[in-house]
Amino acid sequence: MVENKAGVVWGGVVVALIILIIAQLIFAEKRLGGLSESFVNTFFLLECAALVFALVFLVFSFFGDVSELLQLFSPLCADAEEQEFRPLASWPLRIFVFALWVGSIIFGVSFLGVQIFPVDSDIGNFYGTGSQVSSAYYQSIPQMFGEDLVFMVALPTIGLFGLWALLSAFGVELNKVSFTVTVLLVCIPFSIGAGYLIPGFALAHEEVQGGTQNTDFFVSAATFSYFQSVIYQLTGLFLPVAHGAHNFVVSMKWFFGIALGSLALKLALFFPAKWLNRRCLRWVRLRRLHC
Repeated sequence: MVENKAGVVWGGVVVALIILIIAQLIFAEKRLGGLSESFVNTFFLLECAALVFALVFLVFSFFGDVSELLQLFSPLCADAEEQEFRPLASWPLRIFVFALWVGSIIFGVSFLGVQIFPVDSDIGNFYGTGSQVSSAYYQSIPQMFGEDLVFMVALPTIGLFGLWALLSAFGVELNKVSFTVTVLLVCIPFSIGAGYLIPGFALAHEEVQGGTQNTDFFVSAATFSYFQSVIYQLTGLFLPVAHGAHNFVVSMKWFFGIALGSLALKLALFFPAKWLNRRCLRWVRLRRLHC
């Protein structure tokens, strides 16, 4: 009997999507010639690593009693609503947190011009000269599944598993407070990285960009990874929408922050003013009639 039906369904969906992404990478490189070799190789390996992790936890979802502790800390396949130690596991809180996070990222990129990740110019012919939609797709979809699943789910999950295996040996009780504290601590090193010792999201991106020279980018990437990792763990849900939305908006060059911002401000000022004018005119007319 399946121990975690919800985990099996969502885990199966993620596995299927990753396999589809791998197939598309191979097809685009072999048949279309639209992606550079370095781009394909990098994300092919990354997606394969994400696929292995997803398959492991998909198997664990079938046999929860075999590896209950390891499955416990996976936002990919764990049935978080039955785990009282996750403070944001209820569906209303999940929806609110993810909506707020995604909304803030899209608002920051489109209205404020805050670009967390640079456009990957090594993508190949799709970038600039190819289809804008195809370029946007390959700038966002492989990243949101591969990078998020490896750096923001798999590595923190393994770190939490190891830490709680140690803490449980000392009789530490797993509850909302203790779990939240460990999540806030464990997600730090995997968001930053420490060479070959600790793979980290920000460090991996800095190496691709040519070293740790861009401090602003390094800090912004580490900050994004940290908050996203914490959200995954505290909600118990793997939903990599924010990363994909950021990259998609940037790659589509939807930088209309000033225009949209000024338009929104004008509309916000115009409609209330128009409404007040109508109310005032109506009030004046009524007074004249009564007088």
